[in-house]
Amino acid sequence: MDRADGGGRRIIEVFEDRRQCSPQRYVRSPTYNVRELPLDDPMAIKSMKDLFLHTLKNICYAERQI
Repeated sequence: MDRADGGGRRIIEVFEDRRQCSPQRYVRSPTYNVRELPLDDPMAIKSMKDLFLHTLKNICYAERQI
């Protein structure tokens, strides 16, 4: 449950292989648990996505709320 102070977090997981992103085949390795970001900070989330899209080739990411 999200706290009133904005404590809700989401994890962005970056996968090297796009096939690993399919919901039917959720593969944990190799997975990069990038960092936990506040749900109310879309610019931080976007900048992390952009960083990885520019530094790793043929990747995808999956976001999940925690």
